[in-house]
Amino acid sequence: MDGNILGIDIRRSDVCAVFAGVYGSERRVEAHASIPLANRDCWECVADAVEAIKRYVDVTGAFCVASLPDDWVSYRIVRMPFTDRRKIEKVIAFELEPLLPFPLGEVVIDFVVGPSSQENDDGADVLAALTARDRLNNFIEGFSRVGLEPSMIIPRGYAAAAVLSTYQDKSILVDADERGGTIAAIHDGLPLFVRSFQIKGGMDDEAVFRKIGAQIRHTLIACREAWAGNGAPERAFVTGNDITAEPFAKMIEKDLALPAMPMNMTEDTAMLGTGRPDLQWQAGRMDVALCLALLKQAEIPLLNFRKGEFSITRKWRQFIDIFAKTGILALLVLVLVGGGFFYELHQASQTVSEMEARINAIFQESFPDVQQIVDPVAQMKSRIKALQANSGLTDDMDRGVYAIDILNEISRLIPQDLDVVVSRFVTGPDDVVLSGHTDAFNSVDTIKNRLEESVFFSSIEITSANMDRADNRVHFKLRVTLQ
Repeated sequence: MDGNILGIDIRRSDVCAVFAGVYGSERRVEAHASIPLANRDCWECVADAVEAIKRYVDVTGAFCVASLPDDWVSYRIVRMPFTDRRKIEKVIAFELEPLLPFPLGEVVIDFVVGPSSQENDDGADVLAALTARDRLNNFIEGFSRVGLEPSMIIPRGYAAAAVLSTYQDKSILVDADERGGTIAAIHDGLPLFVRSFQIKGGMDDEAVFRKIGAQIRHTLIACREAWAGNGAPERAFVTGNDITAEPFAKMIEKDLALPAMPMNMTEDTAMLGTGRPDLQWQAGRMDVALCLALLKQAEIPLLNFRKGEFSITRKWRQFIDIFAKTGILALLVLVLVGGGFFYELHQASQTVSEMEARINAIFQESFPDVQQIVDPVAQMKSRIKALQANSGLTDDMDRGVYAIDILNEISRLIPQDLDVVVSRFVTGPDDVVLSGHTDAFNSVDTIKNRLEESVFFSSIEITSANMDRADNRVHFKLRVTLQ
């Protein structure tokens, strides 16, 4: 199910707004408002209605649907020999031209395709709706002035009938107020016969009731003729004003012998789970606004004048500031990251240059006779190998542990307080022989144990340890095997 929807219904007497949100798999009314016109500017009332909604919910990003006054819309039913919408769109204007008292260039057209009404016929009845281009443009500009961009603009009576058609088939909807109304007949799950009318006098005048009854009677006759009695309405729903809905429904039942009842989309539902706590819900007044908020779940073809040249070309304009700030922030981050990268690259390049200069200096100091330096490291390795070859040393003398390292390790491991004298140190390719004298045999064992801790030696062997009576000292010899 789609997200939050804001429905705005502009009536003759007031502006109604309904904000519907989603709770699980259900849509519920979170806030609603009704602002009387009372000779005020229509768009001021729209702004007040939205502000009243905003006191309870955040309308940012909500899908906005607005109703177009019914007396601004003309309806025509045209029989087409095909049902493909693309084909109909190309020829609908030419089919309507003979039926209109004004030039086609002055109107905006939308249509819905109904089911075929004749057997063995691939054609269909098309319900076309027309409104003045200038009026529609002014209507859209009025919403823009109060900061709204409706995604759908739909005739109000048709909108109510479209939502009703998802619950009721073969029915008729009558939306009336003190000055006029709309009658919509529902057939095969679609509102396919819509007409507007005007009346004079108050809704409490019985004569006015009868005038509306005559309009309904004419509509029923037209439906029966158009649909050969198969889709004639079997019940009526009334909306427009809570005060008159009930007696009006009774009048229809009495005069037209047609079951009738007030339309109430919230009856027996949890739709009013929240809503305005300080404003009582008035079904007749708020019905159409609620239907606007429920249109997206109707899942039927819908009239919508917000298309073509009147499409929302500035849909994302409300987010320009956010996009601009995000872009600037992203640019700053990119500059900082790029600047840091190039700074690190510069520092690394300087470090490499300094290392190369030091290597060249060491090479020149070690081998001053070399005039041309190409690769100092490779040249130094080559010169060292040449010096080693000229030294007469065998290859097996080239090992990782040198005599100075062994002496340092022995000096480090033998305790400083131990009375020992190393008199001889002989190193070979694989082992070292130590000779010396100490004060006791235990000292020899101590020396052996401490030398075994070295990572350079794999094993320590006491080859001899004897007491010399002449100096009363223990003379020893150790064989140290290298790793």
